[in-house]
Amino acid sequence: MGGRSRRPALLFSLGVMAFMLILNCLTPLVADDYVYTVSFATKERLTSLSQIFPSMYVHSLRMNGRVISHGIGQIFMLMPGAVYDAANAGVFALLIYILARVAGYGGKFSLRLEAGIFAGVWCFVPNFGQVALWQIGSVNYLWGLTVGMLFLCPYIYRFLNGGELIKNPWGRAAFTLAALPAGMYIEGMSFVAIFLAACLLILSRLMDKRSLRTWLLAPLALAGMGYCALMLMPAESAAKMGSFELMALIRGFLRCGAMFVKYFTLPSVLYVALFITDIRRGTERRRLALSAVFVLGALAANFMLAAASYYEARCASPTAVLLVLADAALMADVRPGKDTLRRAAAIVLAVIFAVCLPVGVWGVAESYAQFRDREEEIFKAVERGETDLTLPVVKPRNAYSAFWGLLDLNTETRDTWPNQWMAKLYGVGSILGRD
Repeated sequence: MGGRSRRPALLFSLGVMAFMLILNCLTPLVADDYVYTVSFATKERLTSLSQIFPSMYVHSLRMNGRVISHGIGQIFMLMPGAVYDAANAGVFALLIYILARVAGYGGKFSLRLEAGIFAGVWCFVPNFGQVALWQIGSVNYLWGLTVGMLFLCPYIYRFLNGGELIKNPWGRAAFTLAALPAGMYIEGMSFVAIFLAACLLILSRLMDKRSLRTWLLAPLALAGMGYCALMLMPAESAAKMGSFELMALIRGFLRCGAMFVKYFTLPSVLYVALFITDIRRGTERRRLALSAVFVLGALAANFMLAAASYYEARCASPTAVLLVLADAALMADVRPGKDTLRRAAAIVLAVIFAVCLPVGVWGVAESYAQFRDREEEIFKAVERGETDLTLPVVKPRNAYSAFWGLLDLNTETRDTWPNQWMAKLYGVGSILGRD
């Protein structure tokens, strides 16, 4: 990237970060967040880093295998909320920047391309609030997406340029060691990143006769080992028992297909139209192949959930991001003359974004206002000496709020999550939700 192009890249990334920082500041702890303020080993409030390790050990036995991401989540619970807000906003801006560099072939920075990617992510990631704002959700899904894309960068660079993105031996060693926790990070994006890295090495071999003898095989193997470790955690493997029966897989496959149609019809139709148009106009085969790899990753991310016990919309975030990236990789190939399809696509996206942006911001702000009113009610009740509280449930307006689709407060019993953990955090006896 040239010196002149760094300034707009920096300014745009800072703008995205500032925008997301505001939204993060307007998103309090929600649902599972209260659970992760407490050690899984002792059921007591976390007060030190040393408590994280036994907590995650018990977590791996009872919850799932995401000890890396959930360990990070519990570390943030020990810090002021502003630390997480800033870190999460920075990770989001980093993800958008990486996607723009990949879609643009790592060439000169394009403000329109990065803005389009940001708009695409904002508009097409299902349950955006759960993916990018919910604290324990974002360290899983948003951070998992970023870790996965960072892992893929050297493989994408080798496929595009035939060279090595990381030339320093110490840098290669660090990347190789980091591949192990990257593979352990999360079930969806970690698998897809490993799968696509292998695909890119094979494509390099088939298209350019490049040798498969590369230092990148070592981090790929370590990432695979990390993923196996994740899936073999006791709670993780127990949850998968019965998921591979034939009828369960068929039902799961149909469910995944329905989710794909529901959320991703528009970006998929755009991709097919762009791909066919680009074949006819002789677009470089490497650009077409790279975009097809991202679509393959999107399909893998979606249909691998046929073996999952559930498919929440937030789990579709890798599919959404990879489809946006595939479209962006083709949209970036702008040539002089008429390009009606790309102009029409850009206009449609701009219109959708113009509607979704204020709707999303209002949804986040409105949920925060409800939360602040409730928190004020808690503080006044504590001043009056009350210990058993009945509090209003936050009712979100749309899926840009982290509260959307999550259990805010149980309205039937006090002795359950997240009520009991919220009560422990606020130092009261019990909490019951009311509609």
